[in-house]
Amino acid sequence: MNVISRNLYTLLVMSLLLVSSCSHKPTNPPQALTYQQLMMAPRYQSLEKALEHRDSAYKLLLINRSMEVLSPKIGHLYTLNTLEVTHNRLTTLPAEMSNLKVLQSLYAGKNKFRAIPAEVLDLSTLKRVDFSDNPIEQIPQQIQQLKQLEIFKLRRAKLSEMKPLCKLSNLQIINLNGNQLENIPREIKQLKQLNTLHLENNKLTALPEELKNLNDLKTVYLSGNPFPTQYIQQWKERHTPSFAIKY
Repeated sequence: MNVISRNLYTLLVMSLLLVSSCSHKPTNPPQALTYQQLMMAPRYQSLEKALEHRDSAYKLLLINRSMEVLSPKIGHLYTLNTLEVTHNRLTTLPAEMSNLKVLQSLYAGKNKFRAIPAEVLDLSTLKRVDFSDNPIEQIPQQIQQLKQLEIFKLRRAKLSEMKPLCKLSNLQIINLNGNQLENIPREIKQLKQLNTLHLENNKLTALPEELKNLNDLKTVYLSGNPFPTQYIQQWKERHTPSFAIKY
């Protein structure tokens, strides 16, 4: 091998090593943590610090930072399990969120989202989602892709319809307190694992009889809705539900 060939070979090897070190993508897919492991994991409050420990950065809390943009670098945190970005000024999320293949919890309340970002709807591992205190007017049909979702919160928003949630058979807790809902869809009967339903401070005037068939349902919260006088008591006498109604 002549000198020029050796130099070209050396340059090629160095380039490959540089690309490899910059991408830093794990060769094995990240694994979801157990509950106990997650509780013991450190909480990073800086994206830069989390990136320094990207192979073990499971929880990132970027709270009350006045952020208008979440850095695309978030996509390098392949092991991230919990992301909290509450109390900011976010309106969108970066496309790189799609790299977070084991993200289970996303807390994005008190921002400026007008819609649930499409990037969230591709995160099939999500179990807990909170977009409360954002001026969001509708729940997209694509939310049905989040088949593992167990807890969904969208309090104090502008929703007038909750029907898209009724396809998420693993939902256990729904909190839509403080919206503009006028009815509970009959399709709610599909939520066989629903345990707790918060619908306070909406515009409800009636309840579907399908609620009585949800055997795992423990409590429905309905205060602050304009039900006719004695309606709740009469509904309970007519259907004898096994769950408690807080009104």
